[in-house]
Amino acid sequence: MTSKPARLLYVDDAELDRELVRLALQEAPRPYELIEAGSRDDFVGKLSQDFSLVITDLNILGYSGLDVLQLVKREMPEVPVVILTGTGTEELAVQAMKMGATDYVIKNVRHMRRLPHTIDAILENEQLRRGQREAKQRLAEVVEAIDDCYWIYRFDQRKFDYVSPGFERILGLPVSLVYEQPHVLWQNLPAEDRQRLTDQFSSHLPGEMELSWTWPDGRVRKIRVRARRMEDRLVGILQDVTRLREAEISLGHSQKMEALGRLAGGVAHDLNNLLTVMLGYGLSLREQLPENEDLGEILQAVDRSSRLTSQLLTMSKRQLMQPKLLDLNSVLREMQGMFRRLIPADIELELQLCEPLPLVELDLGQWEQVVLNLVINAREAQPQGGRIRIATSYRDGWVCFEVADRGPGLAPALREKIFEPFFTTKGQQAGTGLGLATVYGIVAQSGGRIWVESPPREGSTFFVTFPASDQKEQPSEAPNIEAPPAAKRKPRVLVVEDNDSIRRLVVTLLRREGYEVVEAGNGEQALQSPSEEVELLVTDFSMPGMTGVELAEKLRPAKVLFTSGCSVSELEKRGFQADTASFLPKPFSPVQLREKVHSLLD
Repeated sequence: MTSKPARLLYVDDAELDRELVRLALQEAPRPYELIEAGSRDDFVGKLSQDFSLVITDLNILGYSGLDVLQLVKREMPEVPVVILTGTGTEELAVQAMKMGATDYVIKNVRHMRRLPHTIDAILENEQLRRGQREAKQRLAEVVEAIDDCYWIYRFDQRKFDYVSPGFERILGLPVSLVYEQPHVLWQNLPAEDRQRLTDQFSSHLPGEMELSWTWPDGRVRKIRVRARRMEDRLVGILQDVTRLREAEISLGHSQKMEALGRLAGGVAHDLNNLLTVMLGYGLSLREQLPENEDLGEILQAVDRSSRLTSQLLTMSKRQLMQPKLLDLNSVLREMQGMFRRLIPADIELELQLCEPLPLVELDLGQWEQVVLNLVINAREAQPQGGRIRIATSYRDGWVCFEVADRGPGLAPALREKIFEPFFTTKGQQAGTGLGLATVYGIVAQSGGRIWVESPPREGSTFFVTFPASDQKEQPSEAPNIEAPPAAKRKPRVLVVEDNDSIRRLVVTLLRREGYEVVEAGNGEQALQSPSEEVELLVTDFSMPGMTGVELAEKLRPAKVLFTSGCSVSELEKRGFQADTASFLPKPFSPVQLREKVHSLLD
């Protein structure tokens, strides 16, 4: 594809001279489209058109070639101008060059022969310059769009030659300020960082460092400075790496908590297996020895241990909530002994409980976790002693719980971040930054609200509110102790459990109910057992070799009941579908097992 000929505008009122130019261009190595203007009006009328180059005589009727040059540079500043002169002096030609002319050619036969080559050279150079201008413009647009700041510093003049717009985005100061006051770059740095930056600029050596820059509004940003020497200049880049550093810290916390969570989840799983056996046989003995107080203490300890494992699972992987109606005052009274063990003697504990207090619907284990986190937080705020006030109240349909301390309080900037994950005021080695974030998540999931008030030097008060329940009394839990009526029809049940103690417990309880029970220690044994007319498969989810889900898919019984010491969310990652399958979490009581089996079979 051939390019269009370059358009040239030739301004001259002498026909003979115009003919001379025409003849000269006929000898040009490439074609040109020559547009002629023989008068002032003709020239002005053609200024709106596009031209690659303008040729003008220095002396034209009613006009000066310098006037033509000024008009062209005003209307078409990027278009090169060649001056033709036959009578003008060399000084006049030099003046034209100073005013912006690209070149000049003397009107005689010898020099006019050079005109095409002069035009070719000018247009080639202009094309190169145009490409450079466009590249420079694109580069400037890219630099302005980038969040980083690029800069050039002159050693000899001790000032910045160039600073990109990213300066204002990173440091919060106008770019013009650093041109006028180069030292402004040092003013918002701590003393140590200020000295490091001074050494960098004084040494004139390449390098990289990270600084802490304080914004005018008080925010602290992490800034990376990279520099490289180029002759008498230092060229460098500023980068805001605050989010990167925060992400690295959060990742470190996350990895630590992930490792702790896996450990806690494994411990809780094993504890749940043991507690299932203890709870099952303990409740069976209670039916036989209902007045035995020692047995009651054992069962209470098992119940508290069960709640502890639930908290461990909550830390490791999200635990499903099991809300029930609670009297917050009763729960707080039961926890007083734990408060006394957590709080040192130099901290006074005060309970202000509103009576009567409406019931609220909460998960007991998670609510206790909220209370303990807030009490421990109040304790840590008073290392030299003080007072912790725990209070309840009721207003406008909301039950309110408060924990107040007499510590130094929280600055506004800290209050804004206090519930953010991984944020801690205790330092990276002392706190995980998950305590209050966990509290916030539990409260929000329970339909409540939480906030903190902290007047200067008056301590902090955390407020937690929940909607009050319409029910006036807690449902009796007595039916959980007594066995329901025996089922009329006793189908065959296949029990698969790799823990021998739990398997024996489940088999014993179901046989007491009159069910025909077949047992197996793992999936392979279950596939070899007589499975005809098995109406219910009771299987542990996590077993060596074959999971409960895989076993159920191969046996395809009428009904399946999964048991596990893991949380439901952890099981869902392994293929468990909580919305369609029946699940009995460990530890479970004999009553819970019987009720679950009855609900599935009867």
